[in-house]
Amino acid sequence: MNRDIINIKAQEYGGIRVIHIKGELDSYTSERLRSVAKTWLKGASKVVVNLDALEYVDSAGLSTLVGMWVETQNAHVQMVISCNNPRIHRILEITGLLNLFTMDDAEQPAAVSKIRQPGIPADDSQVKVQLPGLGAAHR
Repeated sequence: MNRDIINIKAQEYGGIRVIHIKGELDSYTSERLRSVAKTWLKGASKVVVNLDALEYVDSAGLSTLVGMWVETQNAHVQMVISCNNPRIHRILEITGLLNLFTMDDAEQPAAVSKIRQPGIPADDSQVKVQLPGLGAAHR
């Protein structure tokens, strides 16, 4: 199978962690997101999961997102889903997950700027974080 069917990019803005998911989130790729999320959720004050570039999600992918939500709730961390992709948004609606997740449908840079705290640089390149074992992009 092609290992390039998911790309996970993680950034930090203060205590706010942003995870961009591009490609397919399914039974084959969900474990990679779980692995990143497990490390990435520790110490966060807020987690934004950007699904704008997600092309496909199946029940395993949805289960992974719900699992992330449960972990954030248990850790008293707010998790927000940002999704401007109409197909993925519709799947979240049909499955009832829009009622579970906190949604922020704003463009990601705008969404992050709304939650940016004083003293955090506006230039995202100044605050990118490298996760151990993640590399430039998790594939």
